[in-house]
Amino acid sequence: LGARLRKAELLVDMGNAEVLYAMGRIDRLEGRPEEARRRFQQALAQRPGHPDLLRALLELDQRGGRVAESRARIEAALAEKPEDAQLVHLSGLAALLEGDGRTAEAQLRRAIDLDPNQLRFYETLARYFQLSGRGDEMVEVYRKAVAARPDSAPLHLIMGTLHELRGERDQAVESYERAIQLDPELAPAKNNLAYLLAESGQ
Repeated sequence: LGARLRKAELLVDMGNAEVLYAMGRIDRLEGRPEEARRRFQQALAQRPGHPDLLRALLELDQRGGRVAESRARIEAALAEKPEDAQLVHLSGLAALLEGDGRTAEAQLRRAIDLDPNQLRFYETLARYFQLSGRGDEMVEVYRKAVAARPDSAPLHLIMGTLHELRGERDQAVESYERAIQLDPELAPAKNNLAYLLAESGQ
């Protein structure tokens, strides 16, 4: 794949942001972070404020101890598009990585308010609450996610697992059954439900 993309790079103008982004991802996977950074930055020059490019740079900066650079980059993009939910979410992530929990929580909540259909937003906020020892708030985040996406089998599976961990057997059974209704091939939900039923002699 890397060889094919390199050939494509010779055929497509180097100013093409999509090609630069694809090549940067290959560089990152193959262990060339500085080359990946260069390509992502070139692509960003073509597509200022693009969330995928900013996220790719944030991942590199996290590994390289340069999160502050990414945070400044993201905040500059957000100043141009303050209602962009993806950029708000990235702002929260960058704040979280710098240990700024208050700002992170506010931005992650705001991202959900701006776009309640993005499951990734809920997952990030829930993980933050989990790490902060705020289990009740984590459960509430997933309840809101289920309300926003009631057709998501994985979300019902997560809710079932959370209920089970909290000793809420009936709610866990209900969530697992709903997950299986939505996706009959969802093996973890079937497995967890089977254990709960077996424990109660059903």
